[in-house]
Amino acid sequence: MADKAWKQFERHAASLFDGKRHWANSGERVDFESDWAIGQCKLVKSLSLEALTKLAEEMEADGKNHKDAKGKADPKVGVVVTKVRRGSGKPSPTLITMTEESLKMFVGFVANLAKREGEHAGTRAD
Repeated sequence: MADKAWKQFERHAASLFDGKRHWANSGERVDFESDWAIGQCKLVKSLSLEALTKLAEEMEADGKNHKDAKGKADPKVGVVVTKVRRGSGKPSPTLITMTEESLKMFVGFVANLAKREGEHAGTRAD
């Protein structure tokens, strides 16, 4: 049986963030999760800007309030990954949407990662 397009899209979205797709009936609000991000995917014919904004706000809140498996605070960047279904043979780009606050969080994660990598580079024996 062929994979449904939305499952393929969710797997693709998860791979963009080096994450894993949540299975459909997991009861989770998010479709995928990585070490630093959570996301919801929408493969749609149309989606209003208001609806997209609400989704981005929900993902921001869910990311800020994310907890790890032990219940400890584990904030993550919340994103919405969308793609328009135009029909067979009419591709569309994948879009990544996040709020300004989520972008600031993302930039902070990247800065911390770069700083850690720079510290590790300075301690290597050549």
